[in-house]
Amino acid sequence: MGGNQSIRFDLRLVSATNAQLHSMVHENKFREDLLYRINTVEINIPPLRKMRPFLIHTIIHLRSSERETLKLQSVDGPLQLSVAVKEFVLQYRLILLQNIQTETERIEVEAWQKLASVLTHEIMNSVTPIVSLSSALNTMMHDEKGNPKGPGQLTEEQITDIRESIQTVENRSKSLLEFVTAYREFRKPSVPEFKNFDLSVTLRRLY
Repeated sequence: MGGNQSIRFDLRLVSATNAQLHSMVHENKFREDLLYRINTVEINIPPLRKMRPFLIHTIIHLRSSERETLKLQSVDGPLQLSVAVKEFVLQYRLILLQNIQTETERIEVEAWQKLASVLTHEIMNSVTPIVSLSSALNTMMHDEKGNPKGPGQLTEEQITDIRESIQTVENRSKSLLEFVTAYREFRKPSVPEFKNFDLSVTLRRLY
């Protein structure tokens, strides 16, 4: 601007309008040569109120600094859209639309990874003593040549150790079973329990 020499540079102009420029050219309300220059690639996008009426309703009724999550269906699949509104002076409103589907999926994956880590830790804590004690019992009940010992070949101390080891294996096995059962119950949807109650008691607390 204001120079007397030509300068070459790469430029891509992106313009948007809701006016009917072709009709305005015929009515001599818009320059045809300017439309020719800016209309290299034309993309017609229908009004948002026609595509997503409920989205417009959300934007209109959403208060400043509020946020709401909507689920939309697009050509690329489902979208989880975060809608936020910020009001400024002179009655201007800034609308923020953000696709949080990817972020939600990342959080879900991290949650499953943490759950798998907890499950692995708990299972290992229960299985390791069982394997160790089973190996010790197997060694205790066989001689050096690997032959099973008879009742008379075991000392009182060994018999006591065997009883305590078997009891420990049983307790660990029960704990592991209880943990797995509790996890299976946790994954099941809870069944609502219906019962009668006095609503007046609850209403009095609101005053």
